[in-house]
Amino acid sequence: MVSLEEFKRLLNEEITQRKEEGYDVTEIEKSFRSRMEEAKLEELCTLLADLEKCKLRTDFPYIEPSDLPTIRDERPQGPRSIDLELSDKELLNKVLGGWLGRCAGCLLGKPAEFLNKEQIKEWLTIASAYPLKNYFPPIPNPPSNAPVWLKYRLMNSGVLLGQIKGMPRDDDIDYTILNLHVLESLGFNFSTMDVGRIWLSMLPYNMVYTAESVAYRNLVNGLLPPQTALHLNPYREWIGAQIRADTWGYVAPGMPELAANAVRKIESRWVRSTRLGLLRACLTRFSQMVVG
Repeated sequence: MVSLEEFKRLLNEEITQRKEEGYDVTEIEKSFRSRMEEAKLEELCTLLADLEKCKLRTDFPYIEPSDLPTIRDERPQGPRSIDLELSDKELLNKVLGGWLGRCAGCLLGKPAEFLNKEQIKEWLTIASAYPLKNYFPPIPNPPSNAPVWLKYRLMNSGVLLGQIKGMPRDDDIDYTILNLHVLESLGFNFSTMDVGRIWLSMLPYNMVYTAESVAYRNLVNGLLPPQTALHLNPYREWIGAQIRADTWGYVAPGMPELAANAVRKIESRWVRSTRLGLLRACLTRFSQMVVG
């Protein structure tokens, strides 16, 4: 169970999420805003239950399914597979390029993660590296007038100039490796709960974030898919599905339906990514499956 303050925060974000999904939340939002400070847990639970019963607005113009049959029905006509004229060596090179490119992109962005433009400039100015011509340098001993956030920034994390020797652990890489473990252990016939059990056994809770941490907590609290993806999870249409799904593009080149079904079993039922989050993941994986 979450604390009262955490429940309020999640409910507030869930109202925003439902509104973006096209639901009419006018009355519930009004009630929540008027009672937010004084509301007790029981009242908030009632609001959440009412929120989950909301109907789509009749003027909502978008079609955003999460279930596989409807997604397939909404597809335009076209080929469902692509014949690849690639040798094993060529295919290996393309898959390896995808993996190394993923690691490089993740690594190169790590120093500036969570920093805004002003903070980046402040860091580089203190390090006498602004404008940036090489890469983010460490500042082993920040000056006394340096901002607090910079003093607590890890300067020996292996991701700064002169430190990089490989790809350090990162949650955006964890799932690519974890999905490969799912495939090697169970093949394509894994179930949604298989993935949940593997997450619980191989991912520490403090190494998962936003939608993933909510799904993790929901499973530990006894919820089952698809409620693990939905209950108090306002992050379900965020980018996590796209981040996680690349493994299935690597292993199913030219076979988008096979890879997209694997994505769907994980994302729409267990973790979270419904509607746009799921559809973006499937589309992203298609671009990898064709091995462009």
